[in-house]
Amino acid sequence: MTRRVLEPALAAVESVALQAADARVLFGSVDSREALRLLTGLGPRLVYLADPDGSVWLREGGRVHWCPADASEDAPRDRYAGAAAFWVALAQRTAPRKAAADSVRYAQSVRRPGAPRQPHGSLPAAPKGREELSRL
Repeated sequence: MTRRVLEPALAAVESVALQAADARVLFGSVDSREALRLLTGLGPRLVYLADPDGSVWLREGGRVHWCPADASEDAPRDRYAGAAAFWVALAQRTAPRKAAADSVRYAQSVRRPGAPRQPHGSLPAAPKGREELSRL
């Protein structure tokens, strides 16, 4: 069912980013290289496939690139951080291979998924009470 729904969408796009788990849903138990080949066969020219350890496989046209994750680091905590960094880099006209390599490093640097930013300690506190009204 999933594949039948996604095939027309994949045929219409220029590029796609998936997790290895997503590829298993589409194609069953295949290795990453085979998943890249199958995805490219559905239409996209650029395929970004993230492995659970944070490594990335990239198929650009007919070339396959592998960007390994740092084995001394933990797997990425935010499963979307790498793909998001990849798309941002492409939007800034970074070469796809460099964008994929940089996305691996970025994904491993993210410590908590969706963590809100902490308040900046060097900003002055907002005025309170009547002082605030007198400035208007």
